[in-house]
Formats: sequence, structure tokens, C-alpha cells
Amino acid sequence: MNGVTNGAKNGATNMRIAYVLKVFPRLSETFILNEILELEAQGAKVDIFSLHPPNDSRFHGKLSRLHGEITYLPRADSSEMWKAIRSEPASQNWNISDVGAAFARNLRLSYPASLQYFLQALWIAGQLQKRNIHHIHAHFASSATHVATLINMISGLSFSFTAHAKDIYHKDRERGLLEDALDRAAFAVTVTDFNAGQLKELKPEAADKIKRIYNGLPLEELSPSLEPELETPILVSVGRLVEKKGFPYLIEACRILKDRGTRFRCVLIGGGEMRRTLAAHIDRLELTDCVELRGPQCQETTLDVIRQSSLMVLPCIVGDDGNRDALPTVLLEAMALGRPVVSTDLEGVTEIVSHGETGLLVPQRDASQLAEALDLLLGDGALRARMGCAARRTAQTRFDVRKNVGELMALYEEAIHGSGVKSCA
Repeated sequence: MNGVTNGAKNGATNMRIAYVLKVFPRLSETFILNEILELEAQGAKVDIFSLHPPNDSRFHGKLSRLHGEITYLPRADSSEMWKAIRSEPASQNWNISDVGAAFARNLRLSYPASLQYFLQALWIAGQLQKRNIHHIHAHFASSATHVATLINMISGLSFSFTAHAKDIYHKDRERGLLEDALDRAAFAVTVTDFNAGQLKELKPEAADKIKRIYNGLPLEELSPSLEPELETPILVSVGRLVEKKGFPYLIEACRILKDRGTRFRCVLIGGGEMRRTLAAHIDRLELTDCVELRGPQCQETTLDVIRQSSLMVLPCIVGDDGNRDALPTVLLEAMALGRPVVSTDLEGVTEIVSHGETGLLVPQRDASQLAEALDLLLGDGALRARMGCAARRTAQTRFDVRKNVGELMALYEEAIHGSGVKSCA
């Protein structure tokens, strides 16, 4: 045994997990921060290894509540990286054939910057032994999972990963990486039933390893509130300004609403590559008086805007590159706050929103039907209130971070105790 007590259900555990992430923290990845904070609340120790430093100076206020250490790796081409690897005592315990197999895997996958990731895996593997880590977890089946797989091959530590959306559906995703990770991982988490089905089709022999665990929310921090009494109702939409969010269709729907004389304001929160395009679209449709691009905001500010709104709208689509949303956190947050949501019939979203009960779903890329749904809710305060209450109940039932992270903790326990892999104890 490795000294981990089996106490995930009551929080009495000294489990120590390494989280390998491409960049941490990221403003758009609140679900990872929520997960780690809840792991700590349930008794786990979490060490975070960020392959790259963040390039955004805006962070969520909850970041200060983390107890675990955040380690930013040295540049792979730096003298610090080479010196650390050469002097690492842990390297004396590595099986040279395991290290060679990991290096060969790197070459076989031809992953971009593969040498960089191999060196990062060597460096992290040495750190894990020093810190008495029991298990490795990565988010997104891309570079972070690639590095975690290499660490597993070098150190023998069990590992797992969470696959989300782009890493499953984007046309340029590394297919070999995902299949190989599914083969080697103790288990793989994904955030929707639809995703789980896609992964099982990709790797049928790994079907028993694939677990669906919804992202969770700290519901005690998201108390529902009554809709404010506003002369002009506010629609809020939140997300990175990228194709898969479908924001051009929202802007076109706003033009339809304005032509009908519907009173509303639309606040769009987020930053990204389409900002100039969307701003030009707003200008062209003469909507600057009722549609506002507010830019990226921290979570606390975003939640305040949702509280001041009448409803949340997110017109998700499958992009031309195959990229799509899976389980948009902003929809979960709006529902937890007691707001109805309007979105599209995208798989994954349909696991969040029950049409006619917690919100309304429309076909993708259809501005006319999106406008109809928005107009219906904007004109019926009682319907908004009824759907908002149902949305809160759904959040409590399916998206409670305590329950969902508890499921994840049980999987970590099983991987550590049941896999037979060696530990760094």
C-alpha cells in the first residue's frame, strides 16, 4: 500500500493528486478551478503542474482559496530544464527501457513540440517522487494528456484524464493521442453522455474505462435570486468569441427583435478572435444602442451580470472545423442562479436544458427561431420565473460539485489501490 486512506466519502483522506494542465489558471476554465477546490474540500491534496504560464492577468477571486502548489515548468529549451533533469535523483530509479518506450511513443505520434513535452514529462516525473504523489490527472486530451501519458510510462504512476469537446471533435485533433491515452489510462472522464458514446465508438475495448461525470458547481455560492424589475429586460450571453458559440446568429436575432419593437438589452461577455467581426456585425445591423460587447470578465463580475439579467442565451453550433461545446458552464451557472436559458439543440446542451421546462432549445444557425424563443420569454415574466425555478432544481439534482467530485474521488481511490501500479511513496 502507499499510505492513502480510503476516505473519499467522508473527506478523511491523504490522497495526493498531480493535475497536469496546459495553462493554469484560465479565465474560461472555471470548471477546473471548481473541481480542484472541491477535491481539496473533500480532503485530497492537489499539486498543479502548468506546462505554460498564463497570458492573462485577470484571474477569478476564488484562486486565492487554493491550498495546493502551482508549479510552472521551466522552458524546455532552457538550461534550468536540462540541469534539473540531469541532477534529478529520481532518474536513478527509472527503468531505462520505460524511458526509451516513452521517447519512442513521442516519435510515433509525431505530436507538435514532442521533444518539449518529453522533457516536461521527465521533469514532472522527478517532482512527483519528491512530493509523494499517488496519481496523475490531466484535463483535455491534448498536450496535457500527452505529457501525463509519458509520465505514466516513465514513472509507473497511474493516470487519468478528462476529455471535453475540442479534444474530441475538432478536425485537427490528434486521433492517435486520444486512442493511446484511452488504452493506457486507468480511466477517462468526459462531461456528457454524448461524449462518452463518441469515445466508446472510437475505442470500444476501453468502454469500461470511460466515465461520464458532469462538471459541477458550488451551489452554496450560487443562491438563486429573483429577477430584477427592469424597464428594459437584459439578455446575457457569455463565452469566448469563437465560431462554435454562434454569436452572429444572436446578433441577427436581436435585429429581428428590434424590428418587432421588443424591449431588451443584450450584454455579450467574452473575448476572442471574432471580436472585431462581431463588433462590425453589430454596427452594420445598427444595434449599438441595444447590443453591448463587454469583453472578458472575471467569474464574480459575470455572475453579477447574470443576476441582473432576465435570461441567459447561448446559440451554440458545430463549427466548420468540427469544434463544438459539450457542457457550457455558463448555462449551468445561469440555471443555478434561477434563470431560464435559451440555447440550441446541440448534443450535450440537450443534457442540460429540458425544452419547455428549464428553457427553450432552437435549431442551430437559425436566427429567426432564436428570436421567436427570446421574444416568447421576454414577453412572459411568469414563464421566466417558472422555468428559472425548474432550472435551479435541475442544477441541484445533476450539477452539484460535491456529489460529482465525490464520484471522481472514488475513481482516484480505485485507480490508486486497485491498479497495481507503483506509487511515489
